[in-house]
Amino acid sequence: MSKALKALQAHAPRQAIESLSDAELNGAVAQVLKATWRLDQIDGIAVCRSPAEDGPVFAPTQDWSTAGPLIEAQRISVIPHPTVWEARRRGGRSAGTMNGPTPLVAAMRALVKSEVGEWIVLAPAGGDTPGA
Repeated sequence: MSKALKALQAHAPRQAIESLSDAELNGAVAQVLKATWRLDQIDGIAVCRSPAEDGPVFAPTQDWSTAGPLIEAQRISVIPHPTVWEARRRGGRSAGTMNGPTPLVAAMRALVKSEVGEWIVLAPAGGDTPGA
């Protein structure tokens, strides 16, 4: 991680995992997986995508073809409840149990929480991800 990124993160606000927008949560997933990403806009909607100019969108909170392999590889359990979905991941730095409005959001929140805890400092949009 560069000194400049460390300095930015030292002053960047921490965000609660459950308060992240879908695009921010997608970025947080990319960050904990140590993938390079950037925030972008498509038709006014914030998205997370690879660094290439028109790189593919990375959206595990909305795309089963991206999230499914992650859920399987990371051994995340997803449990339906009457009004929310609950997801659990054992492993990482701590056990991650989170709720969400969809199974994918709950699973990605659990993945991020298990790696970084309740809070995250997102890498600057368009910048390096920590550990990349």
